[in-house]
Amino acid sequence: MPSMRSIRGSVRSPVRLAALGGALVAFDVVFVAVAYWLGHLTVGAVVTAFDYEITGLLVDALRFETLPSVEALAVGTVLTLVVQSRFGYRQSASALPEVGDVDASGDPSPADAGADAETDSSPDDAPDRDSIEQAIATRDEMERRLEVRATALAHVADMAPPEVRVIGSETPNSFVIGRPGEQLLVATTALLERLDDDQLDAVLAHELAHLKNGDAFVMTAASFLPSVTRRVNERLVEYFRALLPRVESDRDWSDVGYSHHFAMTMLIVGPATLVASTALYVAGGACYRLLSRIREFRADEAAVAISGSPAALAGALETLSGPQPSPSTDLRTARTGVRELCILPHAVGDGGDAERDDVVARARRRCQDLIGRVLPSSHPPVERRVERLRAGERDRRS
Repeated sequence: MPSMRSIRGSVRSPVRLAALGGALVAFDVVFVAVAYWLGHLTVGAVVTAFDYEITGLLVDALRFETLPSVEALAVGTVLTLVVQSRFGYRQSASALPEVGDVDASGDPSPADAGADAETDSSPDDAPDRDSIEQAIATRDEMERRLEVRATALAHVADMAPPEVRVIGSETPNSFVIGRPGEQLLVATTALLERLDDDQLDAVLAHELAHLKNGDAFVMTAASFLPSVTRRVNERLVEYFRALLPRVESDRDWSDVGYSHHFAMTMLIVGPATLVASTALYVAGGACYRLLSRIREFRADEAAVAISGSPAALAGALETLSGPQPSPSTDLRTARTGVRELCILPHAVGDGGDAERDDVVARARRRCQDLIGRVLPSSHPPVERRVERLRAGERDRRS
């Protein structure tokens, strides 16, 4: 069993944590500046839409004469950090499938299927009810196993045990999210099925290291802005989609009080916001992925200090990095903002336009593919991580 001193030395890294926080603050400053300018542009566009003779605010914004002062940036950045800290955890937690969601195979979850079974009591439904009850029992058993092992490892690492949750997924993966007073460790059913006890302990130790390091909190907060800008981008695309002939839209925009004033405002603000939100999403995603990438090696080292077995973690990484099912089976398990938290970047999907074939959907898929190629990888290569762990195992034996 490793000593407590080695665990603390491997887990804590104040300089590295400060660097993570500094990168987050720097991006927040940029976000506040862009949001401040877009706010002035929107106000100017609204005023102009109602009175064409009052164009001062709009002209000033278009000339970039309404950029924030240092004081406004400071106050806005502090407020943004508070919002991230408070709602980043909630947003990440809400991305997880609840009891009533659809499972990875596309069938109703136990809760939904059970409700259907109660309303239709035909004999043909009996096998479905039996399979639902069995699935619930299996997941409960997995969650108990996960909780016992995570609690034991948390005591070794001298930290409070996190809350645990098992989610149904065909892709083996795990991650943690956290903020002061709330910590959650998530594992998929496939991970618990594929790993033996030693390998599972090593993976759980890796996740606990993220919580102990404090980078789980930083990453959970950092996930907020990329997700927000992505949602803004999606809403704007849906609005402009509705204006195109013969293009399917998910929303009737007449419920927002559509008028020529609104149309004029969107004609001015919409394209600028779309460009800005896309740029912020790419920049935020790059920053977020780099944060994710640089934290993995340290978590691997701390996991070895906690679990005491480099070979077990190396074996777990090799097992988990094997062939995975199509990402489309796990769209709800690890969207953008969660993938970067996972031990491996699997089970990521982006539903939206996946099944559409209109001009907007095709353009979005090309754009997403391009962004995926441009952005840095969110994790170091598994081969490098395994090589370092194997080298550590050889050093321990020599």
